Amino acid sequence: MRKKHEHVVLTVGVSLFHQRNSLRSCGDKMSGLEWASPTPNPSPARGMQEEHALQDWKDSLQSHVLRLISSDHKRVSAEVSLVEALSREGRLTSHPRIDLLATDTFGGKAAALLICRFLEKAFDAKVHTHHIAEFDVGNRSLLNRGIGHFLDQLASILKQGSPHHTCLAPIGGYKVMIAYAYLLGSWMGFPSAYLHEDEQSLFFIPPIPVKMESSLVRSLFPLLQKVGQGISVEDLDASEQRALQDHPHLFEFADEIVAINALTGFLLKEQLGDFGHPSILISPDVHKSIERAPRLRPFIHSQLMTLANKLQEGSNDSDLHHERQYPRCKQGAFFLYKGASNGPDIFRALYGKPEERGPLLVSKIWTNHDLHTREIETHLTAALPDDQALEEWQPLFPQA
Repeated sequence: MRKKHEHVVLTVGVSLFHQRNSLRSCGDKMSGLEWASPTPNPSPARGMQEEHALQDWKDSLQSHVLRLISSDHKRVSAEVSLVEALSREGRLTSHPRIDLLATDTFGGKAAALLICRFLEKAFDAKVHTHHIAEFDVGNRSLLNRGIGHFLDQLASILKQGSPHHTCLAPIGGYKVMIAYAYLLGSWMGFPSAYLHEDEQSLFFIPPIPVKMESSLVRSLFPLLQKVGQGISVEDLDASEQRALQDHPHLFEFADEIVAINALTGFLLKEQLGDFGHPSILISPDVHKSIERAPRLRPFIHSQLMTLANKLQEGSNDSDLHHERQYPRCKQGAFFLYKGASNGPDIFRALYGKPEERGPLLVSKIWTNHDLHTREIETHLTAALPDDQALEEWQPLFPQA
């Protein structure tokens, strides 16, 4: 009996906007977007800021989605075609849960908005979108970090399912996303779904064994720590340079700079727990919020991982100090993080990091804007928990 997937994980690109697909061939102006031919990647309409252009696009989606649903589903986008193929072959349950992973570029956000609405309407799906920060293909250093964010978010989502019930489909987006998604899926035991768009043929690529030997990690650990996010090869001694040559799969090279690659960094964090990454402790209130909304668990996990990564990297992102928007409120021990804002669910979190090498403390989260607005000024004045209260806090990702 053919297994049915109740959960689909899709990487998202901009094929939706390609000239050969239904949306662009409609010929009418799409609010908020414009194109510099021949690229399928849209830009904000002339004279519009990105935020306003996305809102304009979001407001106009209803008519576009309804028109596309009545058209040929095979000519909407690669992502939609894959879900359609799963449904056509009897591999999809009713009311599936679908997670979309898209870059936080303008094109990625615009494509994800429409694909999300389409899948909700056409397949009665519960869809959630995750945006990947710092995915800059023009900057090798930023891209390595962006791939790291992507792997963290993808792993968090896959951990909520199983290879039997979850279909991993890295079908859209940059090719480097697709390649790394397959490697991570293999490491976690998930096949990867692939669709040949012209023939609409669905294939499943089996996972290959991916592992990192503990003995190798122990022997190379000092070098991996030294290399970190980037160091000149000339700063390494002869034995360290030989290790780079013996184990090139662990590293990324750009000119004379070497760094651990994104997959190595991810696997080290998974196996060693705190390798270059802060642990996250959540309050009983946050734990209850996650337990009450299992649908949002991957979203909350990925948002908190993004927060932790930004703090780890010393980011100057103003979203890390959104409490400054409440100048009349007396500041307590926690800061306010402004996460996702444009999707169906928002994310805000109160966090503190009293010790540089200590855990990140998350005392309160919100995924509802109205509730956040009503409660935030009360919670901003909170003090750090004492040692007795802290005993009731727990890791976001408990060790197995």
